[in-house]
Amino acid sequence: MGMGLKDTIRTIDAAFSYQCHACNKCCHGKGIQVNPYETMRLSSHLKITTTQFRHYYLKGQFLKHKENSKACIFLGTKGCTVHKDRPQVCRLYPLGRFRRDSGEEVFTELFPHPESKGVYGDSAKVKDYLKTQKVGSYLKAEKSYLKLIQKMAKAAWHDQSRSKSETAFFKSEDKTIKYADWVLDPDPVIEKYCQWKTIEFPLKIAQKLKLHIEALNAWADGKWNPVIDNY
Repeated sequence: MGMGLKDTIRTIDAAFSYQCHACNKCCHGKGIQVNPYETMRLSSHLKITTTQFRHYYLKGQFLKHKENSKACIFLGTKGCTVHKDRPQVCRLYPLGRFRRDSGEEVFTELFPHPESKGVYGDSAKVKDYLKTQKVGSYLKAEKSYLKLIQKMAKAAWHDQSRSKSETAFFKSEDKTIKYADWVLDPDPVIEKYCQWKTIEFPLKIAQKLKLHIEALNAWADGKWNPVIDNY
């Protein structure tokens, strides 16, 4: 279910352009992993909680496919039904993005579906394409979570009272807090944190993102525990 990659490697300033013609061929046979920020955006788009979103639309950390089909669960008769809040990987298509050991951000190109109607060119640059796809907020959120997760993993490693397993970074006397429950499902931890701070639960995505990062940092620093703290 992976995406085939060409040998081409492009930098942010490399020539590249792509015009989508909504053939929807790229919406089949893909494994689309969703991060916390994307979960918040998509659940808000659907007017449900992040917990409900994960239950109905995710299998693990990946978007489900339509029943008896390889099509994305959000593919409708007229295209993507959540296009405004589609995940970052969908916005980057047909580019793939990764970092070299040096830290340099580079891009590769995905092999298109043989029946794709997308038009490739070199009339612009990779950075121009990223701008048209509005990936800025996604990249910023991704970096924030990466920094946080690295911090959490480091804290778990050095603190023998915390779990070292991949799925449980924190423990309390009452229960183990699982990574998927509190990092990948933002709404419950934001709600508990707002209760602790005596502030209203935010409706705007940017504020939810800010509070989720803030809450998990407070937890990692030992300043707040959503399991044993009373409100």
